[in-house]
Amino acid sequence: MGLDWVPRFETGIPVSLEELPLVIEELENLRGWMGSQPGYAYDLERLSTLIEELSRLRNDQGVEVFIG
Repeated sequence: MGLDWVPRFETGIPVSLEELPLVIEELENLRGWMGSQPGYAYDLERLSTLIEELSRLRNDQGVEVFIG
C-alpha cells in the first residue's frame, strides 16, 4: 500500500500540523482498504474515530500531535 506514516506510529512520533493532512490522507487510504477486507469492523471503527479527531485538529495552532 505504500504506507509511509503508519509504520512509524508503532514507536510513536510527533506530527506537525503541516504534516497532518498527509497523515490523514494515508489513514483514509488505509480505511478504504480495510473496508474492502473482511474482519476489520473493530479496526475500522477505531480508525474512523482517529481520522475524525485528527481532522478537527487541522486548524488548531495551539496543539501538538503525537501518535503512537
